[in-house]
Amino acid sequence: MTTASSYGAYQICFEPCDARISVEFNGRLVADSSRVMVLRETGLPATYYFPREDVRMDWLRPSEHHTHCPFKGNASYWTLEVAGKCAENAVWSYEDPYDEAAQVRNYVAFYWGRMDAWYRNGQRQAEPAVSDRTANPYLGWLLRDAWQAYEAGQLVESFAGRLVDGKLPLQRFGLLIRTLHPQLFAVSYQWQRDRAGVREIQQSHDLLLRSEYLDSPYAPILQGVGGVRRRLEGEDCQLDFPVLRELRDSGATDYVAMPLLFSDGQINIITLVSDRRGGFTTSELGHIHEILPLLSRLFEVQALKRTAQVLLETYLGGYTGPRVLGG
Repeated sequence: MTTASSYGAYQICFEPCDARISVEFNGRLVADSSRVMVLRETGLPATYYFPREDVRMDWLRPSEHHTHCPFKGNASYWTLEVAGKCAENAVWSYEDPYDEAAQVRNYVAFYWGRMDAWYRNGQRQAEPAVSDRTANPYLGWLLRDAWQAYEAGQLVESFAGRLVDGKLPLQRFGLLIRTLHPQLFAVSYQWQRDRAGVREIQQSHDLLLRSEYLDSPYAPILQGVGGVRRRLEGEDCQLDFPVLRELRDSGATDYVAMPLLFSDGQINIITLVSDRRGGFTTSELGHIHEILPLLSRLFEVQALKRTAQVLLETYLGGYTGPRVLGG
């Protein structure tokens, strides 16, 4: 499966491997199969997915670690342990993949560099080369303009504007950042195409007890299970959260919520909603997913500034605190 956009194709393609692939760890073969699927994704090395029947699953211990891909789904992880040697979170699987990755349901993959050796038809192999990169339409904005935002709301508005300028069919964009504050659980920022500016909402800790949160996609994401992607077209679309029904009634066709990780592991959330028929393409989401680590650092800087301001105002006062923060 491949998709393309006007900026060049961000491609993702699964295909059968024409060779027998083996993986060695601590002197033992942990996977050995002639039924391997190869994932080729823009900007990443080729990844081998093994059917579980050809993997020593008895050497794998489930982990609480999860990651999210907007076009493959949520990945579950295992720690590999062989004869006393461990590789934590070195094995993953998309147990309930999105349609784009349905071919690898019940398959598992290994991080290449955490294994001791890989073999192709019995011959030791070097790590596959990175697939060709394509021009990302948002890198220029990240380098030239994004850093100039003086607070998170302005950064949200600038980013949403860049997405729209890049022809992304964006109806709504949202960001939730958790805070270090005795009264506030998080601050959310909401942008809508038909409304000027960005709406900032301060969420108290009471939110965690309300159905508004408990019955939302935010709850499982903040619990670390990954992200949520729901297509909102068709009679059989999955509307397992109340907000999805509201969005569909407003004309939305696609909903994506992804974890936005800070350097200390804090989970925040970024959401995108489209109202174009067919929703977002793999290429469009691929370009966004590719820059999330850089974008998260910019938002983390803004969050740290806000935390510093709160602490200084708390301990030094509303007049002295800002003066100290200002140098």
